[in-house]
Amino acid sequence: FYTWKNSGKPLSYCIVCQSELKDLKFQENIERIIQERGCVCQDCGMSYPAPIYEFYLGGTIYNLSKARDMSFEKLVCNLQEYAMLCRNCSAMRDWVKG
Repeated sequence: FYTWKNSGKPLSYCIVCQSELKDLKFQENIERIIQERGCVCQDCGMSYPAPIYEFYLGGTIYNLSKARDMSFEKLVCNLQEYAMLCRNCSAMRDWVKG
């Protein structure tokens, strides 16, 4: 356990548990975004499990690892312009683009 940096109060979870909790919350946010977008790939229209999807925009894939500390609202705002594609369709777009 360690203390909250602003208040000096101890946190309710140990460092390991806080990390696990943050990972669970991040996965919930990603799954929620996928559900809000209809759970289908934008190109092929097929439905896949959450880890198969990538967020694609103009040849770049959004790096979800930098979104672990974001709130759900900020993550939705950042992904608003990105197309939700399965990995196969994402690779096809990259291949066609050249």
